[in-house]
Amino acid sequence: MRQRGFTLLEMMLVVLLAGVSATLVMMTFPQQKPRDAQWQMARFRAQLERAVADSQQNDRVSGFYLAPRGWQLAVLEPADASAPEAYQWQPSSPLITLPADIRLAFTAHWKEGEVDQGVTSTQASPTVLILPGGEITPFRLEFQPGEGDGAWLEVDGNGAIHTALAEGRGQ
Repeated sequence: MRQRGFTLLEMMLVVLLAGVSATLVMMTFPQQKPRDAQWQMARFRAQLERAVADSQQNDRVSGFYLAPRGWQLAVLEPADASAPEAYQWQPSSPLITLPADIRLAFTAHWKEGEVDQGVTSTQASPTVLILPGGEITPFRLEFQPGEGDGAWLEVDGNGAIHTALAEGRGQ
């Protein structure tokens, strides 16, 4: 009489080979990067630099809505094609939410000695404005973790972006 199907040994060998190949595939994926304050600051800086370049190239006004737990990029666009003089802020990116242990602290430098400490999530216009000529609202944004080193990003009156760890040297 002829045997039909697979033996238990053959089935176990197939499961072993599938497990080994799955392990090898998982080893090729990069490790998850830490989402610390330095990483979040670099993420914001990259989005800020892209927004400045986009604003200059496409001749439009952009801005960031900042809140203690995240930020969102918005663009000033006509509200209606039939009424191009009426503009409104349209979200240009999804809301970026920070991890639970990181908070933002915003400080705007409007004039010599005049500082705005307020950040709300229900503002009519963005906290930080980016104009097509390359002008950016001068500000300092601190990424404050619950524990560990914080990081900060600062834009001066000339539009230069400076960053550093809260306890370290600037770049």
